[in-house]
Amino acid sequence: MKFMSLNSLNGIIKAIVIVFLYVIPCHTYVIAASFSHTEKFDVLKLSLITDMSRSQESDGYRPMFEIGKTWVYRLVDKSWGKPDTREDMWRVLKVDGVTEIDGKEYFVVNAYTDGAATPDCDAPYGYFREDVDSREVFYVRDERYIPDPIGIHEIPGIMAGEESLLYRFCKPVVLGCVTYDSEPDDYINVNDGKHRGVGADGPCGVFEGVGAIMMNNGEFSVGRGCDIFGPTMMVSGDGQGYVPLLYSVNSPDGSEILRIDGNGMGRIDTLEQYRCDIVVAKEGGVVRIKGGKTLGHISVIDLQGVEIYSCFVGEAECTIPLQYLSEGVNIVKIEQSVYKVVI
Repeated sequence: MKFMSLNSLNGIIKAIVIVFLYVIPCHTYVIAASFSHTEKFDVLKLSLITDMSRSQESDGYRPMFEIGKTWVYRLVDKSWGKPDTREDMWRVLKVDGVTEIDGKEYFVVNAYTDGAATPDCDAPYGYFREDVDSREVFYVRDERYIPDPIGIHEIPGIMAGEESLLYRFCKPVVLGCVTYDSEPDDYINVNDGKHRGVGADGPCGVFEGVGAIMMNNGEFSVGRGCDIFGPTMMVSGDGQGYVPLLYSVNSPDGSEILRIDGNGMGRIDTLEQYRCDIVVAKEGGVVRIKGGKTLGHISVIDLQGVEIYSCFVGEAECTIPLQYLSEGVNIVKIEQSVYKVVI
């Protein structure tokens, strides 16, 4: 009689686990995808990225990037040698989707200034790849993103298209060009629980799930410039600059992970227009789609990447009879947003 080796048995168990984790669940995830670097519609890969990001929290690591997550900054005019005459502005950094660069999966982050409906410069603020196993975040710059008069702060010396390590959330902790030779054993306790990192005493803390935050004796600092790349001063081409003050970090549904009230004085920007508020759900014999505005072009793609249904909807709600869909996983694409529904 032949006996199965331990390695073979482990392989079978892993395969069964993968099936139960990624194939059987019938949850619907918002993906809001952007395909600026590839035309390949790899629907299964998009779904797994979102699922895996959320599942890592149970392993003790809080991922920094998730589709729909936002960072909100108040941009304060600091004109060196000139009167501060310009009004404050607001900037929202939003994880709008995923794309593929050189065979690797990246989150696409766009910047929206003062309530803009389209991304600044019509180009991504940057591409970010998160390795949840090594607890590292890598960054690739898009050379098209050159806003004026705000400017962009980033890691010095990085050429467009080159990948650079932005964060490491284990010893030694890294933020750009700075290395913290210590264990990430500090914590901040915010709305969604504790986030582990370093630098709670200041001046700059680095924490899982949120990134860089200006700190002082365990409290959030007010009025000190910091963006997703760390402490910064944004300087525009005319010699005048804006300092980004972190106001809030928000989950895809708009709920606040953290907020620094002192950095939100003056006009308060609304996040309503950046929320993932389209609902796609199976109801009886149809798939019902609801949104806060005109839905526009809708298409349904099966897991082989074949479009099996297409229509244009000039209203904020519609239904698709199940007879037009495939059994199993269907990808519903609504303009530039993508959703998964299981029949």
